[in-house]
Amino acid sequence: DEWAAGMKAQIETLVNDINVDIIVDDLFNVWQPWFQDGIVAQAVDWAVEGKDGNKSVAYFSAAGNNTNASYQSPFRGTPYSEISSQLPTTAPENTEQYLYHDFNPDDEEVDILQRVQFPNGYPDTLEKAVSLFVQWDQPWGNNNSANEIWFFNDDEDRTFLGTSLYEPSQPSAAYPLLPNNYEGQQIPGVHPVGDTFHIAFVHNTHGYGNGEGQEPPTFLKWITPFNGSQPPIGNNVSGPVVRSSIEYADYGSSTVWGHNNSKLAANVGAAQYWSTPAYQANPSDWKSVLSEFSSFGGTPIFFDSDGQRQDPEYRPQPRFIAPQNGDTSFFGNSDPDQDTVRNFSGTSAATPNVGAVAALLLELNRELTPAEIYEHLADSALPLSIDIDDQPTIDPPTLPPVGDPEHFNYPTGTGLIRAKEAADGVADISIQGKVFEDFGRNGIQDRGDRSLEGISVFLDSNDNGIRDSEPPSSKA
Repeated sequence: DEWAAGMKAQIETLVNDINVDIIVDDLFNVWQPWFQDGIVAQAVDWAVEGKDGNKSVAYFSAAGNNTNASYQSPFRGTPYSEISSQLPTTAPENTEQYLYHDFNPDDEEVDILQRVQFPNGYPDTLEKAVSLFVQWDQPWGNNNSANEIWFFNDDEDRTFLGTSLYEPSQPSAAYPLLPNNYEGQQIPGVHPVGDTFHIAFVHNTHGYGNGEGQEPPTFLKWITPFNGSQPPIGNNVSGPVVRSSIEYADYGSSTVWGHNNSKLAANVGAAQYWSTPAYQANPSDWKSVLSEFSSFGGTPIFFDSDGQRQDPEYRPQPRFIAPQNGDTSFFGNSDPDQDTVRNFSGTSAATPNVGAVAALLLELNRELTPAEIYEHLADSALPLSIDIDDQPTIDPPTLPPVGDPEHFNYPTGTGLIRAKEAADGVADISIQGKVFEDFGRNGIQDRGDRSLEGISVFLDSNDNGIRDSEPPSSKA
């Protein structure tokens, strides 16, 4: 498509013509393939690999601000004869020709309607509308599975609202989430939904009517990219709604997709800058928290770049977390730290911070490869909590482990990067010259300054009074 072709061209220009060392991006397009590397993801990996005689480029992409507002599952197709009593009478016609996804993973019970609740409401203009997007496991651009999502109201009759819009050649569909008070441009077959609604995912066994689309899917996933405007998904929400709720989604699922989930890039999540150790009165008591909107990783890759099915691949994204919400003089329109200076928020703000640290590492050693830069950043990282505003902990999705399970999870990667520690891992610094106790604090050995010649000394870079590594930094 035009967007993807433009992204690919810009990446190639940055590498071929401008000769950059580092690329940082915060761009997203939900119409990229989720389960296969599209042309943008392939361009990212090309840049990082340094193919065609080009040098390797470190690539950092923003994770996104969609927390875990997602659902994914193997497709459990159930014939109409087994679920006829559950299907609302307002459903579309020809109900017998569909297979209905069973959202309930319990083998003993079937539930074809999934209850979804987003407590904060939706934008009231079509231009700003958020959609529910769904994709299933078919090769991108070569779809042979006719699938839809049906939307029902949360009233007693489960009134039918509409069905997702789709392009038959692509394994994807979407439905705009419009508020009940929406009075703008009407879309045929689409009606506003309330904060709470029900959905059914159905496969049309008759296909698209031209003999194509009759192959059932084996996996489905939907995402609502609210970009920070909804709370995370909780489990078994009761009482006043403080979280979004997706029935049968447990703690939600991944919202990192497309080129941001590419194999060789480094995806970056976010934490508030004021929750990092540098802003704590007692850094030893520090407990940083993942920003509640930071997107979770864990989207599986089912196809190679040619559309051939492969064993599912789960990639270690996001790779790490960086501070966000720093003050700027040129961007942002909020002031959460109340210092009268505008703040730049989101993973869009966190990602350039990682790019800046990567640039410092390259200043120390121009021979570093992107993989080595990522490794130094990951080695510097501190683990993060996923507690959010004193609410119950949001558990990471239960997915196959990747990387080092002791130091990686899908919401926080390896944790919060630390620039100084990353630089220490790269620097090969030796101290030469006179070593003495500078009682006068003037940088000159005056009368009365005691020489330390012959005594081993070290630079206590973390101010803990202990030599943490060998060998000593210098010996006079």
